[in-house]
Amino acid sequence: MKAGQRYVIAIKNWITKIKTKKQINIYINWVPAHMSIHGNEYADEAAKKGTELQKISLEKYVSLAFIKRKIKESSFNEWQIEYEKSKKGRYYSQFEGIPKWKAFPKTLKKQTWSAFMQLKLGHGYFRSYLVRFSSYSSNRCFTCGIKESPEHLILHCKNTKYIREGLKEEFDIKEFSLKNLFNTKIGQEFLFKFIEKTQIGTKNWLLQTADYESGDEE
Repeated sequence: MKAGQRYVIAIKNWITKIKTKKQINIYINWVPAHMSIHGNEYADEAAKKGTELQKISLEKYVSLAFIKRKIKESSFNEWQIEYEKSKKGRYYSQFEGIPKWKAFPKTLKKQTWSAFMQLKLGHGYFRSYLVRFSSYSSNRCFTCGIKESPEHLILHCKNTKYIREGLKEEFDIKEFSLKNLFNTKIGQEFLFKFIEKTQIGTKNWLLQTADYESGDEE
């Protein structure tokens, strides 16, 4: 079928239907454009509107997968714009996180996953965060004497040195930084095992260190 031929066939079919139902004779003749022929300008206007309607109708029949993808793209863009505007969450920005719709594929104990996320966000059971509450007067690690932050607990703390060094050899971590540990698969596996063995970032860890401190004071 040649280009435009299906429109001719469709018009002929409509003419046949109208003749049958309304008993009206319809004649089709070709006329030259822009020759001041009565009705020609109206025909041009109708043709233009028909073209616009055709474009709109084609856009209506897109796939559901395409619509879902566009919604996700729009949501990601809005999230990124809002995050860049916000002054909150600056600690988390070091990881250059990208939002994901799919759930994390690995199955973990609730306590391990909770500690992992708290360490990544900087809000959890460690003194750099808890010092903002009246119950805690210091943000210092009771062993090392420096700020007890997620970075300190994961990378430097003397209390977890032997477990940390053993796991570094096991996982063969080349770049030992928070960004690499939280953003790479092997780094995340290291952290999951490290948290399970040391209990850092959990309530158990906090209570245990509090007991050690009180024992030292006595």
